[in-house]
Amino acid sequence: MENTLQNNLKTVACTAAVVKLQKRMAKTLLSFCILFSMLMGINVMGYAQNTTQPVMQKTCSIAKGGAAVNFTVAGQLPDNARVSATSVSRTLPNGKQVMGAYDITITNGSSEWQPQAGQPVMVSITDPNFTDGVPMDVYHESANGKDFVATVASNNHTITFPAQSFSVYIVSGTDGTKRVKVIYKNGDTEIASYYVKPDDVDDPNYTMFNRIVYDPGAGTLSQYEVFRGWTTHASYTVNHVSSAMTIDDVREDLRTNHLTGTIAENAEVTYYAMIYKAFAISYVDENEVVLATESKLLP
Repeated sequence: MENTLQNNLKTVACTAAVVKLQKRMAKTLLSFCILFSMLMGINVMGYAQNTTQPVMQKTCSIAKGGAAVNFTVAGQLPDNARVSATSVSRTLPNGKQVMGAYDITITNGSSEWQPQAGQPVMVSITDPNFTDGVPMDVYHESANGKDFVATVASNNHTITFPAQSFSVYIVSGTDGTKRVKVIYKNGDTEIASYYVKPDDVDDPNYTMFNRIVYDPGAGTLSQYEVFRGWTTHASYTVNHVSSAMTIDDVREDLRTNHLTGTIAENAEVTYYAMIYKAFAISYVDENEVVLATESKLLP
């Protein structure tokens, strides 16, 4: 009788252990399913997805010299924003050739709209007069005169630059000063590019330089992707996360490593957006109590 009772107790204990093991295996399987779904882009269990704020685009087109000039304004714009543009006549000092001058206006209902301070929007102008690959200077006409914005080169007759406010923008030839081309990429895809020169490092606070060297962002991310910063390593891995650069780090890298000494002909530097798949692993006990959580990244 005693032996039978002991055997029954052992069976109960063994069964309880198996049940606990099954629960743990179920939890492990559930965690694996969540992890798998994240890696494959499937949304289950209400897992948080990428919440990058969408970029709104507004466009318009005008006739100039028998050809169409197209404008695209992209950024955090009002829902009812409208863009309009007019070709105007402008001159620049020192005989710089003006490729085009355009009075660009954004309206929201009956009122003119301007970007918030520190949140410029991107302007793209497609003009058949722009020669691809040739650097051009962009100026903004303000109450202080003609403010230098950036040196850019067109791609498919299109240039892109940041706009802190809207009025007249002037596109001209450059003075021939050697510059460094700064390229931003997501993988093999170019996000944006512009040129900088030593004279752009204008004052101890780098006021103009910081405006010229703007952060173009990583573009639209897919589900569960995260942007960690910039790197000069085209084949970056998770081991490079600790050395990811902010836009301030990019500016410092340009000032320190690329804009001192003699600028080489056709000098350029490329920064790659460090984009990873992000997921979290939670360790739970048989009572569904989370014991620990760790985050993981995959390139």
